[in-house]
Amino acid sequence: MNSNVWYVPSFKKNLLSLVMIRQAGHQVIMEDGLVKINSIKHNLKIVMTGYEDGKLLRMKGTVIPRHSDFAGAVTTDISPIRLWHVRYGHLNFESLSQLQKQGMVKGLPTFKKENAKCEACIYGKQSQESFPTSSWRANRRLQLVHSDVCGPLQTSFGGCKYFLLFIDDFSRMTWVYFLKNKSEVFDKFKKFRQLVENEVKEKIGTLRTDNGGEFTSNEFKTYCSENGIRRHLTNVYTP
Repeated sequence: MNSNVWYVPSFKKNLLSLVMIRQAGHQVIMEDGLVKINSIKHNLKIVMTGYEDGKLLRMKGTVIPRHSDFAGAVTTDISPIRLWHVRYGHLNFESLSQLQKQGMVKGLPTFKKENAKCEACIYGKQSQESFPTSSWRANRRLQLVHSDVCGPLQTSFGGCKYFLLFIDDFSRMTWVYFLKNKSEVFDKFKKFRQLVENEVKEKIGTLRTDNGGEFTSNEFKTYCSENGIRRHLTNVYTP
């Protein structure tokens, strides 16, 4: 069993060393961008395969017997109650103890009493206070215009992976502009302003957006200031 491992909670993927895997008694075969790992102790049974992904190898593992050296390549010191807490979909610790005491689960170990806390559960139970509702609405067209950018999208429309949205608070009229890059937002806003102000014969009073860089550039701020357009800025991903 290879116990020379590092446990890094912030890593989303496991990193393996092919040299250490070979030294643990496994056969490593690489050919044409593919890799295959065979267990010498189990009659060259394939225990893992992978393929080249850039400068690394992306591995696909399979379940193998616990007594195999390779099965213990990555281990962590975790108490039984924490381990079974995760296995049971983050069931609370008191209920886990009840399952064990009442013999409701075959093979469930005896848990030692400890002040166990689960970081994932703490984060999952946190809540955000609701934003206060507002009954105020614009009383004329273009008095307040909402805008935001969506993207990048996985599928593009003519090479455009973003779209820019403008909504008039009074009429709820909506305009959509497709963008290839967020840097186009400023030019699209100038065209939008010229279009709607000519049609409605009204001036844009306030533009409400989030704090995204596409809306807070110096040229954007200067343009709005010179044309008497007030700015309302909200936090990103909030109403």
